[in-house]
Amino acid sequence: TNLKFISTIMPSVFESDNFLNKTPSLIEYSAFFGSINIFKFLLLQLEKTDYFDVKNIEKLYEYSIAGGCPEIIHLVEGINSEINIINRKCIKLSIFYHQNIITEYLHDKSEMPYVFDDLLCCIECSNYEMFLIIFQDDVFVDLIKKCLKNPGLIEVQQLLLYSIQNGNLTFFKFFLNNFRFDINMILNINFNTLCLLICFHI
Repeated sequence: TNLKFISTIMPSVFESDNFLNKTPSLIEYSAFFGSINIFKFLLLQLEKTDYFDVKNIEKLYEYSIAGGCPEIIHLVEGINSEINIINRKCIKLSIFYHQNIITEYLHDKSEMPYVFDDLLCCIECSNYEMFLIIFQDDVFVDLIKKCLKNPGLIEVQQLLLYSIQNGNLTFFKFFLNNFRFDINMILNINFNTLCLLICFHI
């Protein structure tokens, strides 16, 4: 074909994944789908060029994280070992795409602590398994104790609200059973819990 190795995949109305509609390059596209042989071929071709600057390596790493292929992830890490390419976006992407083993790998490798937004991301993408892992992490021990004593905490309300807005019954039941919510508890957006349940059809 006449396609250049640095060609990009144009957005399409038929593509349901927004991440793939961000004009990925061919090598990013192959990383996302775990196409290891195509990835290795493109990697060899692009190493002969000046393609791999910091920005492109970071972006390629994000697509490899979303794809979840360990071999591709390690190949990207080896392009320039002096660059610290693990950031919060990588962790959120791994959670969003349910690459839970990769999430734990990134967490351990970078020693980057989990944050409250990671819990919200789990709810948003219905990653219940990763939520339980993060929720039991040492960093949230004090928060859990506070939540059990005071279900009216803003953090608890936010978790409950997210589960309702995303129509996630599994998470909603988890919070309801563990934090003894008052079904008429007023949330910070002037709707009580019951009204929100009706609005979001849980």
